[in-house]
Amino acid sequence: EFLPVRNRGRVLVLVTLLPALAACASGGMGWWLIPTYPVLGWRYFTAAIAFPSFVAAAGRMLFFYESPRFLVSQGKFTQARGVLVAMARMNGKRLGDLLPERVPLQDMIIPDSDGTDRGSSLPKLLTIFSRPYIRRTLCLSVVYVCLNTGYYCTTVFLPALLTQLNLNPYFTSFISILGQIPGIFLISILTEWPCVGRLHTLRLMTFFTVVFFLLFAFVRNNVSIPVTGIMIFFFMVPMLPLMYTILSESYPTEIRAQALNFFNTLSACFNLGLPYLGGYLVEQGIPWLFPSMAAALFAIQLVAALLLNHETRGVRLLDNV
Repeated sequence: EFLPVRNRGRVLVLVTLLPALAACASGGMGWWLIPTYPVLGWRYFTAAIAFPSFVAAAGRMLFFYESPRFLVSQGKFTQARGVLVAMARMNGKRLGDLLPERVPLQDMIIPDSDGTDRGSSLPKLLTIFSRPYIRRTLCLSVVYVCLNTGYYCTTVFLPALLTQLNLNPYFTSFISILGQIPGIFLISILTEWPCVGRLHTLRLMTFFTVVFFLLFAFVRNNVSIPVTGIMIFFFMVPMLPLMYTILSESYPTEIRAQALNFFNTLSACFNLGLPYLGGYLVEQGIPWLFPSMAAALFAIQLVAALLLNHETRGVRLLDNV
């Protein structure tokens, strides 16, 4: 909500380099701690990856401000200006130099494209199912559920699958996870490329994810498996920050947080059965079964991505429905 239109997608994607690096660090710690300490290694590993959460929670308690853009969209102009004053102070600036007092914050509200009041009689969350948003919401729901299910299934059950293939599960998982780093840099370029944008990038990454899951399933040797594993993470994982970008840009400020919570809740509900489904597929002892099912899942995602028709590159964020 703070970023300029011209590089909003690139910055949102690049910010996810931090969790990507954290994922690589987690993979490295698992590779080191669990085999080194066969009895208590998993406890040391769990404690190590939990520690940053305590640091983040403490930092969040110290610096907790509501989004000024959201406050403005709700008509709370005094609180919004107070947050902006605090932000300016932290950056060694005076708000008056950046936003003179005579400029009313309400003039900055960007209404929906045609100025009509859509869904004002509905609960805010149901607005995402109203006429201008229904196709977008349904397609994004399918894409987000398929992506999260495929991602978490792969990260959770990849070590067990690699063990069946007589490969070192920790080392192979670690080098596969590293593949997401260059993938994030790639989509940070493609999302702001005029002839590509968000939707074509999503379709491209989804297509190659399907391809490399099929190669992982049916082309198996000691070289091809690590290589295809790296390429799966190269194309699959960067779609998560890409989807966060698309979802954040697809709905007005007034309902943006509720929309994001809806998609996360929907994905979590579908993933309730994930341990049982993924475990069942791996336990069958058929090496091609799990990656083939993952390929089918991402093929469904590709169809939904092709049906999306709302490109958000270069479009200003709306504030009110």
